[in-house]
Amino acid sequence: MDTESPQAKIAKDRKRKRLPARAATSIDDLSDDLLELVLLGLDSPKWLLRGAATCKPWRRLVAGGAFLRRFRSIHAPPAVGTFYSINPNTSCSYGRDHRWPGVDPVFVPSSESASTPCGPNGRPQLSVDFVPRAWDGGPRELVDGRGSLHLLLMEKDRLDRRSCYCCYHHADIMTPDLVVCEPLTRRYLAIPPPDGVCIVGAFLRDGTAGIGMANFRVLLVLYQHDLYGGRIYRDDCHNGHGYLSASVFTNDGSNGGWWHHGEVDYDGVYLPRLNEIHLAGRTGGRIYWGCDDKQVLVLDEHTLKSSTMALSQHMMSWQEFGRDNFRVVGGGARTVRIVHLAAGSGELEVFSQAHGIHGTAHDWVLQ
Repeated sequence: MDTESPQAKIAKDRKRKRLPARAATSIDDLSDDLLELVLLGLDSPKWLLRGAATCKPWRRLVAGGAFLRRFRSIHAPPAVGTFYSINPNTSCSYGRDHRWPGVDPVFVPSSESASTPCGPNGRPQLSVDFVPRAWDGGPRELVDGRGSLHLLLMEKDRLDRRSCYCCYHHADIMTPDLVVCEPLTRRYLAIPPPDGVCIVGAFLRDGTAGIGMANFRVLLVLYQHDLYGGRIYRDDCHNGHGYLSASVFTNDGSNGGWWHHGEVDYDGVYLPRLNEIHLAGRTGGRIYWGCDDKQVLVLDEHTLKSSTMALSQHMMSWQEFGRDNFRVVGGGARTVRIVHLAAGSGELEVFSQAHGIHGTAHDWVLQ
């Protein structure tokens, strides 16, 4: 028997009406960052296409160049193996102190390469012996690989290595001998070299639609010496310091390809000497170098603009930012990690930094 009075029922009904209705949630409530993580977790491009057909916001996200590059890096096709450059005693820049390798790159097959041509031992075997030797009869150095392509570099000639201080920059200048090759099909293409440049790094990039022998780009990151005293050493011209610039060679299968030479950003990062810059990593469309003056140089591969990475106070206390103890690696969507090995104690530290959808960097976090 219901003993509740009519007044109590009316009060309860009024209270129930005042309570807001709980809205149902769906996948449309996910932020762009979370939605990107969900789509990056799809195992097959087929499922990615189906996701893109769901709605316009999903299609806009999937069609973005940055998303597709991350998806390909996570879900790369099985590799038949890896080429390694046997050149342990060299700096990562290509200035006066660079030592070129004495042997060709070595191929190490993977466990998933059953369809690759086999050598006498029955194991998959590839080589770059089909590429003509360099001008001095020696091998070229393997400097980058992307997809099935590899980029080889050797100096074609270098200006006289002068020892006087006022001509310090002359010993870093070279004319590069660049070759892009595809060991699977034993094809190669010699790249017409720019004359008289100082090379910080050379990299392969996708062409206008993927990457292949008829569709690729070569990015040359160049060092422009400060010949006029610069912003710091105004009374000391020819001091060996300088600025960054970039040149891009594009091959689209016609006309033999062409170079686009970017302008020097004299308002950009002021760099130490070329032999004090060491490649630290390449991830998320950016290339990183550690410098002996404790700068971390960053080049955006798409805008070709340079900047420096802001480090924590603890990181600035590190003694070295060299190629043997400092690396920048990817850590998932919009996350960068720095790996540092202390020279004396051998202590390994890993720091991560998340970036928002608009590029805003968060604080460094010790892992």
